[in-house]
Parts: sequence; structure tokens; C-alpha cells
Amino acid sequence: MHPQPTLRPSLQRLPLVKPTANLAGTLASIAVAMFLAGESHAATASLTPSNAPPPVVGSVAISNIFNAYYSPAHGSDFGVGSNVGSGGTGGGSDGTYTYIADDKAVVGQTFTTGTNAAGYKVLAVTLRAVAYGSTFSWVPSVNYAIRITKPGTNGNNAVNGTNTLTVLAYETAEVGVDWANCSSCNVPSIGDGAGKGAGCGRYITFTLNTPVAALPNTLYGFDIGLNTQTNNTASRHTFYWETDGRGYLPQTGFPAVDLYTNGAAYISGPWNATKGSEQGGHGDNTITNIQGDRCFVVSLNPATVVSPPSFTTQIRAGGNVVTNVPQSGTFYAGETARLFARVAGDTNLVYQWRLNGTNISDGAKFSGTSTATLSVSNVNTGDNGGSFTLVVTNLGGAITSAPPATLTVVAAPAAGTYAYTVFNSHPIAYWRLNDNVNPSTNPPTFDYVGGGVGVWETNALQAAGPRPSAFPGFEANNVGTQSRTNASVLDHSWTTLSPLNLDTNTVTFAAWIFPNGAPGVQNGQYSGFFFTRAGSTECGMEVGDSGTTPSGVGQLAYTWNDGEIRSWPSGFTIPANQWSFIGLVINRTNATVYFGTGGGALASAVNTAWHDVENWSGPWTLGFDPRWAGAPQYVFNGVVDEVAAWNRSLTFNEMTNLYAAAFISSQNTNQPPVITCSSNKTVECGSVWGFDPPSASGGCCSTNSITVTGTITNGSVGAQTITRTWQATDCCSNTASCSQTVTVVDTTPPVITCASNKTVQCGSVWSFDAPSANDTCSGTNVTIIVTGTITNGSVGAQTITRTWQATDSNSNSASCSQTVTVVDTTPPVITCASNKTVQCGSVWSFDAPSASDSCSGTNVTVTVTGTTTNATGCTQTITRTWQATDPSNNTNTCSQTVTVASPNCAPAQITVVSFTGTTFTMSFPSLSCVIYDCQSVTNLTATSWTTFQTVTGTGNPITVQDTLATPAQRFYRVSCRCH
Repeated sequence: MHPQPTLRPSLQRLPLVKPTANLAGTLASIAVAMFLAGESHAATASLTPSNAPPPVVGSVAISNIFNAYYSPAHGSDFGVGSNVGSGGTGGGSDGTYTYIADDKAVVGQTFTTGTNAAGYKVLAVTLRAVAYGSTFSWVPSVNYAIRITKPGTNGNNAVNGTNTLTVLAYETAEVGVDWANCSSCNVPSIGDGAGKGAGCGRYITFTLNTPVAALPNTLYGFDIGLNTQTNNTASRHTFYWETDGRGYLPQTGFPAVDLYTNGAAYISGPWNATKGSEQGGHGDNTITNIQGDRCFVVSLNPATVVSPPSFTTQIRAGGNVVTNVPQSGTFYAGETARLFARVAGDTNLVYQWRLNGTNISDGAKFSGTSTATLSVSNVNTGDNGGSFTLVVTNLGGAITSAPPATLTVVAAPAAGTYAYTVFNSHPIAYWRLNDNVNPSTNPPTFDYVGGGVGVWETNALQAAGPRPSAFPGFEANNVGTQSRTNASVLDHSWTTLSPLNLDTNTVTFAAWIFPNGAPGVQNGQYSGFFFTRAGSTECGMEVGDSGTTPSGVGQLAYTWNDGEIRSWPSGFTIPANQWSFIGLVINRTNATVYFGTGGGALASAVNTAWHDVENWSGPWTLGFDPRWAGAPQYVFNGVVDEVAAWNRSLTFNEMTNLYAAAFISSQNTNQPPVITCSSNKTVECGSVWGFDPPSASGGCCSTNSITVTGTITNGSVGAQTITRTWQATDCCSNTASCSQTVTVVDTTPPVITCASNKTVQCGSVWSFDAPSANDTCSGTNVTIIVTGTITNGSVGAQTITRTWQATDSNSNSASCSQTVTVVDTTPPVITCASNKTVQCGSVWSFDAPSASDSCSGTNVTVTVTGTTTNATGCTQTITRTWQATDPSNNTNTCSQTVTVASPNCAPAQITVVSFTGTTFTMSFPSLSCVIYDCQSVTNLTATSWTTFQTVTGTGNPITVQDTLATPAQRFYRVSCRCH
């Protein structure tokens, strides 16, 4: 037989009450409080029925649960090593590596993801409790921590090697007592803590609030431990249960077999309670690999699968499940109402709160409209009946909370009363129990501060609470809840309240109690005044018992640290048949119990012990401590009233003031009513707004009329204050007034509209177009000025921008601009000289043209593009063309034509004739630009003449010669033609 962990005395409180079917049904109907002060990332834990297979959470599962193999008892059948680790102290068989416990290291398992290229998202982790007998029982009433880790690379295959790991995610999961299948469940099997019960073999699944991204083909890990990351040696939540693991299979003949080769079991964090200043139950950044594997399932989805949002659930006492959707609540006027939900799903959740089906946004009234928690400040009658829903969206889909949460507003307590003193100290919950109901019908009871909704149990009674004249701070009709120890009405004679969701160890409680006879049962022991044993919390105030030293029988006592501080006796004996004030103030390092009775001084007693954070996430009962299963035994025979809770530690003076307020009253027929106006507010000029009606309470009767006594306006448009005053009048004609001031401001700039941009031609006459402006407050009383004109570009390709500013009478301003683009698409003007005629042979030239441009002036380039010569008869025409180009490359051309005229051709008169030897010489006058053909024939009857020489006239006589080979008779002539 393997050695087992030694139970500490505090474990004797582990067995819890199994509720009757009636109680379980009642608890299932309790609404969740509307405020939230808990872990931002809370996983969901669920337990399978006995022998049921592990649940399927994602589409991908990594597991070593290959069959229904049940581990045998340690040391029997198959020897040591049937669980994770093997052999002797430190090897695992003593529970070092197998137990999830507050004095052990956290237990974990590495695993390797698959081949999906896009990676995965880790959704859930499932572990299995052992199934053999003689083990410490599972204690599910614990707030667990689930971590997703990344081991260091050197630790992948090491056995008993210590390496570092990185924590990728840390979530918590509170597990309520699961009473299903109790023929095989192991919650009550531990007896009084001295024995061990049989393991159940059931699976516990931790579903993460936010999936964790994981790469493909990569080693990761998970581990389970206690929800704490502090290393103090003071109180710890005590719990034990043994995880199933495998170092071998029976059919292998008992040698070790690695069933899951892609990972290994490991531990992390301190496990020895005497190791320095540390104590176990929580992990650190170390990893020690252990031989074998745990029975586990890691549920994943491919990274491409988006998990749609869903409202999370919580396990309540009795195994009831509550969905964390916004709940209806009733609040005192002037309080801040908070509505919350817890939503799980992939990251990038988008939250949107709606009021009466319409989206709302943050402002003076609402905050947190795009978060999981909505705050409605300074609630008043105008907020009464508002219907709130929350829509949560991501890429996977959307959900809308249902049914809608309805906000109800009631008048705040009257000044000068005990209730007002409590209200004015800003508790998180205040149960007055003044509901005008018949408890036998299980009607609701309301916390008008926190919005919680409780229930009157079937056999509860309404009885007189503290009242005048002994307690003038209370109303004459003040009532509380009465529980009874009569056997016929014992069951369900208490009142059940909704969860506080404290999650803190700076807490204050206050209440009034009236024992009908001896305050306790069973010889004056164990009567709960207010108590919770839901989720992982075991706390409350009660009558003490004989199990403490010194004996606390008949004394005012309290329980904290999940029962490790159990029925701590204050030394204050509770008197029978009279009202007493009780209080409990919790700090980390101490707790103070307050007790006052009979109008005497308020007494206190201090317990200097460490006090853990308590979640208080389940219901709690007034007049009952749900300690044992079966018929209720620890019912208070008396009345509990005026129960209040604070999420801070009240001072001695504050507690004294509360107590004293019960004996002081300023209420009488001359006491005016209390009228409460809404806070002053600021609105934008031009918006639709109205004054918020006030509420009134108190006075000499419960009926008050409210009238408007005046409205005063100061200031000018955009800087106005408008104050309205109301007066409340009670039935004794006492009056009280209050005012609300609305400041009308103008922070909205005017609207200025400029004309559209335009394009104009360079050189044309143009101007900017004046803008128009208008203001919501000032109308057209807006000043418009030019703030600047900017020119860019060069001539012909310019943009000129002018900016105007409009300013209203409250100095709000806005600007606009118009841009004019100046373009040049017009060609320049080029002017050529007139055409002209010149005499052939005279000296002449073309005349240069002139050019100009409407944009560029004379900055025009003129070039010759061509010269063309043509002849007609003896006359030539010569034409030259010029091109003018402006800087914008626009062009234009012109031409000049010169006509070159030749003289008339006339017969030439031969003036000199001579003949010497064989050479004939003749001369004749010539004209310029004329061609002369000198010809001869031997016979005048010849039809064609022979040209022996062609000469061009020079304007002077020309002499030509004809050399004859042989002398002969010849006739000569000179014929002219044009050049």
C-alpha cells in the first residue's frame, strides 16, 4: 500500500451538505447579482457523471485515454507505478506527483500539436480522477487554476530534469459541489476527514474562457493547481484529489510503457510544505518531467475555426448551473446600477449594450457600454423599467442576452435613519427584508444597492425587526426574516440571497439578530446567522461550538478561509430574546468581530490570522448554515434583519456610527422629506434635452408631491446655465427643495461651405467665389475671414488656393478652401509682314514676324519652320513660314511670300559683228535674269537653228564667238527666254 498524505485537522470540515431536492430546485432559481468583482478570465469546470466518457469539446483531441482501463490500488495487483511516477518517496507513489493538493506541486502534462499548418487553438483540458479504493476523496468545492504552458526546449524529453517553462495563459475555475450520482460520487466519502474513500474515476473538464493559440508540431503543456500566485505560509484552501496516470498497462507484464510518446507528465512549483517560506498548490516557472503520462484530453480547434461567443456558466451548490447573463435588479435612487455578463469565445469580442432595444454609448449616464460590465449612474425614476440586453459579436457569430434585464428604481432611505446611514456608507449589498410578501409563495427579496435578487424560502416567516421606541432609527413597520427549529418547519425556514461575487479579503458584514430563546441548536452550537458554502467559499457568522479552544458554545463566531478558520469564538455571549448588532470586518492579516446589544457600547474582538480572498460566488442563507447533508440541522431559531456587505474594511468609527444610528432618529412630523435631484449636466446647444425629474422620500408620511417652483436662465446662447428648482411637499406640509442645472454649451463649430474648385483660362478675368456659413446656435451670425492664399506652379499651370475661416459667437471655428486652377490653352499671336514683289536680281530678304501671348507677353519663341520656292513662267514665288511657341507649348504660325519678277524678254540687237580667220565674234546688249541662246544656220530656209552658246544676261553687252571648222556661209541670231 502506498503511503498517503496526512490530513490536517482543517480537513475535517470537508464533507458538505447534500441539499434536498426542494433546496436544489430553489437554489437553481436564485438570480445572479448584477455586479462583478471577479477574475477577468474565468474558465468553466464541469464534471462527468460516474463512468461517463470524457466530453468532446473541440474538433481535434490530443489524448492518452485509449480505453476504459481503471488504475488499481497502489501497491496491489500491479505494484508501484500504476499512477504517474513510481517508486518510493519523491518518485510519485507518495502522492507527490499524483495529487492535486495545497501542499503539493501542481500537476501537468506536456503534449505536441499536430500538423495543421495554420496552427490550433487550445479550448479545454480534461483530467480523470483515480478509480481505485483507499484514496483521498475528490473535493470539488475549490477555486482551481488552469495554466497553458510552453516548456523550455531542453525539457522536451528529460526525465526528472528541471527546466523552465513559460506560462501562456492563466485562468480560474470554481467548482461547486456536484451531488449527482451520489451512489458513486466521492464528495461525502471522506467521512470526518480521518479516513479515505474510493476514487470515482470521473472526469473534470476545464473549458477556457479565451482559447490559446498554438503552433503546429510544437510542444506545449497544461497544469492544474490552486487559484493563487502568492507564496505565503498562512492559511491555504485545503483540498486533495488524485489524478489518474499511467506508467504501464497491465498486459505488458508491468514494465514501464510510454503510452503517449509526444509528451510527458510533469510538476511545477513548490510541493514540500516545509520548503523555505513556500507552500504548494501553485505553479512557478520550473518544470520537472515525471515518468509516465496522465490520463488527459486536450481539446483543440484548427486556428481557422472561430469559436463564436457564448455566455459562460457557473456550478452552484447542489450542482446547479447558472448562466452568466445580465440579471434584473432593483436599486435605490441615486445608486449606480451595474449589469454584467461573462462571455467566452475567441478574442476580439465586441460588446454592445442596448436599452429598450436601442444601442447606447458612454456618457454622463452610461459607462462600459462596449465592455462586459455596464454602469448606470445615479439611477432615478426616469430609469425605472429600463430593459437592458447585451449583444456580443465576433467573426464566429453573435449572441444576445435573454431575457432582458429590467432595472427597477425605488426611493432611497430617509435621512436620519439607520438605513440611510448604511446607504450613505456605500455598501455593495443591503438586504432590508422589508418586502411586503407571503414567504410561503417563495417570492423574491431585493438588495436595493447591488441589485441582487434573493428568495424567501417556503417555511420562512416575516417577523418584526428592530423598531421604535427601543430603536428609533428604524421604521415602525420594520421586518426581518425568521427561521425556526420546530421540526415540522425546520426545512426551508430561512431566506436565500444571491451571490456577492466578492473575490477579496477586505470585506465587512453587518446585521441584526434576535434569538428566540437559546441562540443555537444541539446544546447551543452551530446556528448560522448568514452563511455560504457554495462554490469554493465556506464563510459566514454563526453561533460557536465546542470544537474550538476555548469553547465557543453560545458565542458569536465566524468562519473564513474556506473553513480553515472555523467558528472562531469572539468571547461575546449572545443574549436570548433581544436584538443585537453583529459585524465582521476582514483584512488580510486579521479580522474584527463587532457586537453590540441593549444600547451599550460597541465591543470588538480581533483574530490575528491571515485571511484569504473569498469568492463568495454562490448563494448564501440568512438563519441557516448548510453544513451537513440530509435534513438541515444548523438553523437559527430567531430573526435576522438589515444585512449589509461592503467590499472594503470599515473602521471602528464607521461601525460605531452604524450601531449608533439605530438609537438616534431625526424623523418626526417636522422632518421634511428628502428630495433628490439628478446631477447637473452639460448639453450641446441645439441638441434635444430635458430636465430629469427628481425623486422624493421620507417626511412625515410616505406620500410626497413634487412641483416645479422656478426655472432661471443665465448667460447667452452657447454659454447658458438653466436651473430648474423642484419642491417636495409631504402630507404635513413640510417641504424640501433641490435643483438641477443644465449648462448649455456650444462646442460645435459652424458649418462653412466653399464653392467647388474651378479652372479658368490664363489671361481671363476671374475671382474666388465667396463661401457660405451657418451655425446650429448662432444661425448666420458667423464671421468669415480669409486666412490665406497660396499659389503653386508657374504661369499657365498654376493652382491658387484661398482658405476662409468661419467663427461663431462662441469662438468655435471651421475652415474650407477653394482652389482655382489657371491653365493656358490659347496659342500666341504671330504676325508676319505682307507679301511683296521684288525684281529679279535685286537684293531682298524676308521680313521678320512679330509675336506675343496673352499669358507670356513677348516671352514667345519664334522659329522658321520652312521655305518653299515655286515658279510660274518667268516669275518665282518664295514663301517662308514662322512658328511662335509660348511657355505652355501652345503654337501658332504665319507666312510671307516674296514674288521675284523677271524682265520681259525682247529680241536682242546684235551691235558688233566681226570675222577673223575661222572665228566669228558678235556682241549684243543683255538684260539681267534673261537667258540668251546664240544660234546659227547655214541656210535661212532651215527649220531649226543650232545653238552654239547659251549665256545669261548681265545687264551689260555680251560678246560671244563661234569657231568654224571650215569657212562657210552662216546666218546668226540671238534668242531670249526667261531665267
